[in-house]
Amino acid sequence: MRFLLVSIKLLVRRFRPIPEFCKHCGRDVHGFIAPDCIWEQIDPHIRRGHILCYDCFCELSDKLGLPSVYRLEELDK
Repeated sequence: MRFLLVSIKLLVRRFRPIPEFCKHCGRDVHGFIAPDCIWEQIDPHIRRGHILCYDCFCELSDKLGLPSVYRLEELDK
């Protein structure tokens, strides 16, 4: 199911702009910040791009034995 949703969104994106979406599950994403040292280890495992939703990021972190729980902080404006 995930593969189909991501494939459809990648196809539609060729013809009209759509919001960013997770390249693993296809859900729309909200921005989050992860430490560079963690992201650099996860990035090679993303199959179709460099965007993950927070849930897929945490699942992949856990699978790779990396920290998978972070706290939210307000960004400087």
